[in-house]
Order: sequence, then C-alpha cells, then structure tokens
Amino acid sequence: MKYYFVDLRALPISERIAACKKMEQYAWEVFEKVGTSGLESAEVCWTSPEDFESSPCFPQGCKCTLLGN
Repeated sequence: MKYYFVDLRALPISERIAACKKMEQYAWEVFEKVGTSGLESAEVCWTSPEDFESSPCFPQGCKCTLLGN
C-alpha cells in the first residue's frame, strides 16, 4: 500500500470535495485535511497496482507527494 499527499489548492474550492469523492471510489481510504481556506489536501491510501497519478481518479493539476509505502 502506498500513501500519497495530494495538494488540492490548485482546484477551485467548489471542486475540492468532488475530487475527494472521486478518489474515494478508487482508493482504499482518503483522509481529507482542512486548513485556513477549507478543504486543502488529502492523504490517500492506494492499493491498486495502477499508478495513482495516472489513474482516472487523480485530480489533474494538483501536486502529489509519495509519503511512503
């Protein structure tokens, strides 16, 4: 299992919740992180053999960091 940090601040605030919901359809677990501007990021537990950043659920334009596996 790999853990990713996804910075959602590149998306309009109105699209961030939908991005998390879409990731939840594919990922093992998604933990939403709230900051001063509301929903700002998510930590994603990824179990699929498919690459997370090229998967259909990855929010395009967002920065992603592999936290560990």
